[in-house]
Parts: sequence; C-alpha cells; structure tokens
Amino acid sequence: MRLKRLFALLTGAALALSLAACGSPDSAQSPGADPVQTESAAVHTAEDQLVLAGARTLAPGMEDVYFSHKLLGAWEPLISVDEQGNPMGVLAEDWERNEDATVWTFYLRQGVKFQNGEDFNADVVVENFNRYKLMESGYSQYTTFKVNELYPGLIGCEKVDDYTVKVSFTDPIPRLLFNMKDTASCIFYPGSWDTETGYFVEQPVGTGPYMIQKVVEDEYVDITAFDGYWGEPAKTKQIRVRIITDPQTRYAALDSEEVMGVLDLGAMPAALGDELLKDDRFAMAVQTSNITHFMLLKGEGTPFSDVRLRQAVSLAIDRQLIVDQLWGGYAKPTQNLLNRMCPDWVELPVEYDMDRAKELAREVLGEERITLDMYTRSLYLDRGPYKEMMEYIQSQLAQIGIDATVNIIDSSTYSEMSKAGELGANFMTHGMSNLNAYHFLNLYMSSDGSYNQSQHLAYHNSKADELLAEMSTTLDDERFHELAVELQEIANTELPVIPLFYDTSNLIYNQQQITGYEDFSDHLDLSHLAWVNVE
Repeated sequence: MRLKRLFALLTGAALALSLAACGSPDSAQSPGADPVQTESAAVHTAEDQLVLAGARTLAPGMEDVYFSHKLLGAWEPLISVDEQGNPMGVLAEDWERNEDATVWTFYLRQGVKFQNGEDFNADVVVENFNRYKLMESGYSQYTTFKVNELYPGLIGCEKVDDYTVKVSFTDPIPRLLFNMKDTASCIFYPGSWDTETGYFVEQPVGTGPYMIQKVVEDEYVDITAFDGYWGEPAKTKQIRVRIITDPQTRYAALDSEEVMGVLDLGAMPAALGDELLKDDRFAMAVQTSNITHFMLLKGEGTPFSDVRLRQAVSLAIDRQLIVDQLWGGYAKPTQNLLNRMCPDWVELPVEYDMDRAKELAREVLGEERITLDMYTRSLYLDRGPYKEMMEYIQSQLAQIGIDATVNIIDSSTYSEMSKAGELGANFMTHGMSNLNAYHFLNLYMSSDGSYNQSQHLAYHNSKADELLAEMSTTLDDERFHELAVELQEIANTELPVIPLFYDTSNLIYNQQQITGYEDFSDHLDLSHLAWVNVE
C-alpha cells in the first residue's frame, strides 16, 4: 500500500492554490523551449547588471578553502571533466604518467593571466600544491579538501620548466586525474593564504572569466567580467547573485522580474517551477547533477548494523513515489552508491516491497518495536520538500516496527550531534565531486572510510576492503571498472547507506530577457549568459 501519497498531492495542490491566488499566469510553456522574442523584452546595454538568485551564498569568504563556489567563475582548476565525465584540461593542457603511476607530469597552459595581471606558470602550481599539503581536512560549504584522500601519498610538486611540473607519490595513483577535478586542483595566486594552515588571509585572486567585486554577507555577491581572461570572454559584464533562501520568495522575484533566473542546488521546487512554466516568459534548463540524496543509518551500537534491517528500511521506501509526487518527476530513483555521472556507474535494480520489508524487519526485531530519531539540516528545506519526504518515510517505517521522529536542526547542532554519533538517521545530499569511483566507494565502504567512521555507520565487509585495496593501485582501466561494478553490486545489496534518488539541476530563467542557460553540463557557466536585446 502506498501511504502518504495523499499528503504529497496536498502539498503540491496547496502550493498551486496559493500561487494562483497571487495571480500566476496560466498559459502553457514546455521546459527548455527556444527563447521567445517579444516586444516586451527590454533593451539593455552591455554594462547593465544581470541579477540571478540562489538559495545559499556562493562566496562564503576566507573561512572556506575555496573562498567562492566554482560557479561564480572567479577561479579555475588544472583539471575538470567533459560532458561524459572524462578528464579535461583547463589550466593544464596535457599530461603523462610514468609506468607505475607514481609520477605525473603536467604541461601547463601558456598565456594565462591572473586577475591581478601576474602570469600563471609552474612556480604558481608548485605553491598551490604546497597549500594542498597543508589541508588535512580543509573546511568548505561545498566539498571538503582532504589531501590524504585526494592526493594519497603525495610527496610534492616540482618545477621542470616554466610551464611543466612533476607531481610525485609514494604509491601508484592511476586515477589521479579524476581526483583532481575542479575543487581538488583549484589554482590561486600565491600570497593570499596562511602558510601554516592553507586558509585565506585575504581575498584570493584567480584566473577565471569573472572577478568578485563585492560580497554582502547573506544578501548578494557582485562579479564583473575579467578583461584579460585567456579564454572566450564573458558575454555579460556585470552579474549580481542574490541569496534568497525561501523558495516562494525566489518564485516571486522571478515572476516580478527582480531576478532573471535561478541557479545552484534546489533552485526551484518542482511545484513552483511548474507554475512558472505556465508563463511563456519562462523556460527551464534541466541537466544531470552529480548530487545523490541519501539516508544514512547509524549502525554503531544499533540494530541497523544488521544488514537485514537496512534492507527492510530500503524496501519500505517507494522511491518512485517520492520522485513523482514530491520532486515533480525531475529526479531518478536509485539504490546505487555511485552517481550516474561517474564513468564507472552501472544501472542496478531499485526495489520497493513492503511485504518483504516486514519479513526482514521481523527476523531482526521479532515483535519488538524500536525508535529511530531522523534528522536533516534546515538548509535542505530551502532546496526541496525534505520534511515531507521524511514524514512519508516515517509512515512507511511505522509499518515495519520502527517508530521514527522527524527532526530539523541547524548546521552547528548537526555538526555537534554528528561528531557525537547522535544522529539515528541522517538525510543529506552528497555530490560526487571528482567522479572517481574508488574515492567515493572508499568513503562509505572501507572499514576505515572517512564517512563510514564519521557517520558511525559501522559497516564492515572484508571482501569490499580487499576489492578497494586492489582498486586503489590497479593500472588496468578495464580491471578498475570490473572492481567498481562488483563494489556497486555489493553496496546495492548490503546498503552501507541508503541511496534514495539522483538529483537534477532544474534552472528556471526568463527566456525573453536572457539566453545561455542551455549551455551547461555540471554547473551553469555564467560567462555564457547574455541579454537577449542589447543596444
């Protein structure tokens, strides 16, 4: 029986009614339609500021190891990935490795300037690698920087000539290029960070197409195009990204044309997005995301250390219902630990079977009922219907003998409770930031994996440990893929964590006023955005 379908439908209906009461338009428009040229489109100059909105700050500042999100375009990495998830050079044009993958040589892009006018070269890269070595657990709002996970066994980086460097390791690291994607190989001009901690002491300077001009905490960040950019110049000179945490306020800002588009995680909940798309001013760019939504169960000292009870929980959740009724169909149900953007991902079965869930739970619990305190951070409520999803899961777990509570907590409380092992169940997202299958599988499946440890999952499988050990050193790409598939299959059965669904980036924008939202894969490229009518 599919419980809580009614409550999901009521949620969407309530949103639709409230929006209709505000006079939302009712003409049909399909997602991703071609820009509509109308007389109502304003005429702009090249200097006119384009205003966008997101749910979180994209420039948290010096306490963040990246200072700003890559999306703002202030800094660039050595390595990124192409649309197929394969390594692609940015500030590094080419590379090669020695026979056992312990030494990697990178050939750097020439003619690149930093935003302060200084040259990008091998000396700069060496200094950035010295910074990497300082960050045992660099904090970021986006993805942490742990040098021992991203660059295990790093000896150091040395200059060969002005545009060539060698990076050396104690042990083979054949998938280094995947580890280096974006944030892990971010490059800043030396001198802006503390030489003992790696954290910034002043606003860093990058090589990207935009420069950060002004940051007003919890309000907005202004960026301006960098005239000396080595690549294709930005099409819009001035952009402001406002922080609007409430999704209905973001809706109203788009509808009133205070902002021209939304960006980043949870940009617009499905129900609100569907309402906006009834107006032919708006279109939606939809793209695959590296974000997966998870339910993590504390195994340490709990019945959830028994694989049968984890399986029971997973089988009791109708993921397709969650996707269809709460995420508007803009997501994909999954039980796979790896994100579908990973080149080594394979599709695996997703099961919903309440009868089997009850049987498994009874094998573990007998006739006893247990309690489970479920938590998520309040920030997730700004990105989607997390509370409603947790309430649905609460009702499903009640049928298998688990009396769950739904708790919304702030980030500082979450951090304290997480460290203390006080989160019975943790609902969260985890982006597969570098697309290295080994790195992500190791986090959760290794007995010593950092997330396995920090989230008190208590997952242990000696076979998985053996496969991960081989995976970390094999130089055979075909064997690497075979190991990745086997580990995905183990995770799909044993569920060290419970994957729920893959997210998508659903970005609503005013197609009558701006263009360029269609030109992105992982993150929206702000340098492609342009006014439709420019005099």
